[in-house]
Amino acid sequence: MIERLEGERVILRKGRPDDLDAMWHNVWTDHSIEKNVLWKVVSSREEAEERLKGNMEMQSRIPAYFVCLKDSDEAIGFAAVREVPDEEGGLPSGIYEDAGLGFAAAYQGKGLGKEVLGLLMKLVFEELKGQKFYYGCFTENVRSARLCKSMGFHYVYSKGGTRKWDGYEYVSDYHLLTSEEYFSIKG
Repeated sequence: MIERLEGERVILRKGRPDDLDAMWHNVWTDHSIEKNVLWKVVSSREEAEERLKGNMEMQSRIPAYFVCLKDSDEAIGFAAVREVPDEEGGLPSGIYEDAGLGFAAAYQGKGLGKEVLGLLMKLVFEELKGQKFYYGCFTENVRSARLCKSMGFHYVYSKGGTRKWDGYEYVSDYHLLTSEEYFSIKG
């Protein structure tokens, strides 16, 4: 499994116990991003410790990472992909979807999302040899949709769901980028 991806300003790396305070303060208590994610913000250090433990366990199973600033190694977000079954339910399928991408509000609007999504695209298509990459975001998350479209993804379908912790009924829009599209964009 790939442990680390490096960009110009960010690093995607596996979590460590010393990431607790940064993730707790930068991300997991940020109510402003809560509306666009499926998880609930934490209200105590104990909850943050449990979340870190769960994140690190997930990161051991799938390509999931903390987004860290390259100059300080401070954790400011998360990014993950996972392989999903093909139409017949088989794996490996070469079909990937994002399994979360988010940043603390203080770091949004600075071009970091574009850099992180670019690293995930490189991971899926160049390292994992994926054929398709689906990116999903809540319909009302216009910034996220604009991000993926700016990177070559195109809308393919929408699907509803209910967020477990508060019963919020949402619609997610899914966008697709194929390996052929990726390599033609890349040149």
